[in-house]
Amino acid sequence: MGYIIVQDIKTGMWCQVVDKPYEPGNWNETSGTGMYIYLLKKSIKKGFLPVDVYSPVINSAYAGIIKKAKISEKGLIDIYDCSSIGIQDNYKAYISQPKEINSYAPIGSFILGTSSMEF
Repeated sequence: MGYIIVQDIKTGMWCQVVDKPYEPGNWNETSGTGMYIYLLKKSIKKGFLPVDVYSPVINSAYAGIIKKAKISEKGLIDIYDCSSIGIQDNYKAYISQPKEINSYAPIGSFILGTSSMEF
């Protein structure tokens, strides 16, 4: 149930610093959300999590994450609000990182998360 407690109710996404969703400066992050979608969907399929409890959680996250994919002027899909910073020393260091577009790790997370919902 911990995932549900820290999920953003408005967007369905999870924040850059997952355990501090209501702290000032924290923001909804695409790559982490993609991985949570993948993890929770896979866990439901394997019977580890109850479908009735977690399906609404991942459906909400999916609705949030696909809004972060936008078609560029070149006709390609850009993934917004990504972070590929790795481990930081403190909260301020995490939230001070720039929101990236199309950084390498989040694209993989986005693909894993959204494809687990599509197939």
